[in-house]
Amino acid sequence: HAALDSPRIRRTVHGEWTTTFYRKHSVSKGIWEELQSLYL
Repeated sequence: HAALDSPRIRRTVHGEWTTTFYRKHSVSKGIWEELQSLYL
C-alpha cells in the first residue's frame, strides 16, 4: 500500500518501535545494575 510506505509513516512506526525497545532496554539495564550492586 503506497500510503503505508510513505517516509513519514515509516518514521513514526520506527520511532515507536525504537522508543519501546529503549524503554525495555533501560528497564532491564536498571535491573542488571541493581543485581550487580547486590553481588559485587
